[in-house]
Amino acid sequence: MSAPNWYDVLDVEPTATTDEIRAAWRSAIADLTPADRRFRLYNQAAEVLLDDEQRAAYDAELAAAAPEPDR
Repeated sequence: MSAPNWYDVLDVEPTATTDEIRAAWRSAIADLTPADRRFRLYNQAAEVLLDDEQRAAYDAELAAAAPEPDR
């Protein structure tokens, strides 16, 4: 099993739209206080996934790290 990625953290698909990511982030932090360590984690995920350039770079990193399928 691989480590969770930012998509897993926010429980969205890699094909999620900006609006879907923003909604998932808002839902995730709704009951948290800024002192909660999960609050920072969700904010980090949203920061990357809501920025087009950072998201493209992150997606490229994920693709490069993905294991090659068995032949």
